[in-house]
Parts: sequence; C-alpha cells; structure tokens
Amino acid sequence: MNALIRVIERLTGSVGIFAALLIVPLILATSYEVLARYLFGAPFKETLVATNTTEAGAIAARLRLQAKLDELNPAGGIVDPGDGSGKHANRSKKEKKAKKAGAVEKPNATGETPPNPEE
Repeated sequence: MNALIRVIERLTGSVGIFAALLIVPLILATSYEVLARYLFGAPFKETLVATNTTEAGAIAARLRLQAKLDELNPAGGIVDPGDGSGKHANRSKKEKKAKKAGAVEKPNATGETPPNPEE
C-alpha cells in the first residue's frame, strides 16, 4: 500500500513541476503578444478592403461570406415561434402537442394566456 502511495505522490509531484515549468513560456508568449500588438501593431492588423478590389483572395473570401449569409438568411428573422430569444422552442412544441390533446393552456407569469402562434 505504501508503495502505491509513493508512486502516486511521485506522479503528482512530477506533473506539478511540469505544469509549473510550463507557466514560464506561457507568460513569455503572452507578454510578447501584448508588446507586439500594442507597440508594433503586429501580429494582426485588420485593414478594410474596398468593395471594388481586384485582389483574387479578397474576392473569393467575399463570395464565400455572401454564400454563407444567403444560406443563413439573416434578413429572414427568427423562426422560433417563442418569445424571440430562441429559448422556448421546446416549450412551444409541448404546448402545441398539449393543445392538440385537449389540455387547458396555462397562463404565463403576468396571468395572461399566451397567444396562439398558429392564429
């Protein structure tokens, strides 16, 4: 039993020392990133790309973005029949099932019966 405890203690001690040694490069890398960003404007500096650019990479990226936006259809709005937050989709489904089964609708927190999304 004592041998098992010694093995576990050695293992946890070794992992602790390894983690402590990893802190030093982590601090150095973070410090470098902060200094590079604020003092030298690096590593990332976003520049706006004109809409009439002829650069092939920018045109390809814009086409990919437009295809994804067309797929998502952000102008179409929220499809969730709940309160618009997207949190109550399952509740709406359960209410529809209960209504079909003939259950009585429960009033919400304000005491009002929720509106029927099918009407």
